Amino acid sequence: MLDKVNTLASRGYVAPFWHSILYAGLGDVDAAIGHLERSYASSDVWLVWLNTDPRLDTLRADPRFQQLLRRVGFGVQAAGA
Repeated sequence: MLDKVNTLASRGYVAPFWHSILYAGLGDVDAAIGHLERSYASSDVWLVWLNTDPRLDTLRADPRFQQLLRRVGFGVQAAGA
């Protein structure tokens, strides 16, 4: 899937949020959060799901993720919530 998304991204815009989902699923927390930061920098509309998308659950305990939640406007969440 990651190869497919990268191929699509080479042809046109793919929201960094989708890369985050894939990297979170692969267990690469740093890459996932890095792409979420890119989503934030580009005001990605997909960030509305940041607080609820279960595919991001592996990132929730990371302080960088918690900080991003605050910046997006979701406030502080309990890890694993």
